[in-house]
Amino acid sequence: MIAFLFAFLAGRALCAVPATPTVLDREISAMGTRLTIRVEADGRGAALEASDRAIHAVQAAEARLSTWRRDSELSRVNEAKPGKPVALSPQLERDLKDAFSCSKATSGCFDPAIGPLVAAWGLRSSGKVPNESELKEALVDSDPGLFELDSGKIVKKKPQAAIEEGAFGKGVGLDDAASELKAAKVSSATLNFGGQVMLLGNQETEVAIADPESRGRVL
Repeated sequence: MIAFLFAFLAGRALCAVPATPTVLDREISAMGTRLTIRVEADGRGAALEASDRAIHAVQAAEARLSTWRRDSELSRVNEAKPGKPVALSPQLERDLKDAFSCSKATSGCFDPAIGPLVAAWGLRSSGKVPNESELKEALVDSDPGLFELDSGKIVKKKPQAAIEEGAFGKGVGLDDAASELKAAKVSSATLNFGGQVMLLGNQETEVAIADPESRGRVL
């Protein structure tokens, strides 16, 4: 009886030992750059599952927003005929509402509808310098007001109007990944998306900020 009691108590003590914190590093290609993820969680299994959830969230954001892919949801919006409503997924509706709200809050300094300017400068090809007339037309067409977003649908008002995700796509991916990591209750995480960094948890981390006028120099 004494031996049985000792074995029982020893088993209970072992069960009460918390899992050893595990740090897991992963790296993937996404949105034209590299995403590195460092996750700390209670055990390798938990860290692996949490990082999987974060990666899938980023991949879903890319599949939804990429204008480099003809099959993405945002590409279908850009290719729609003027005046024709396009149904949006709840996720893309959220993304576009946030982008348009940011544009309004910054009085247009942030502009998610610069697709015509991207085309005018040939940024998706070999590049070119538009003439004065082309540039003026592209500036007029690069206007969030040419899109009407309402009740899960979006309508564009001019054929040339197009939304460019380059300025907000990675941010959406990071936000979605962070939501998954929080839901997985990781201890801490660091996500570096080609220089755009997201930190979670109680940690102190130095982040290098590049000089915008000289990218090779750290401020």
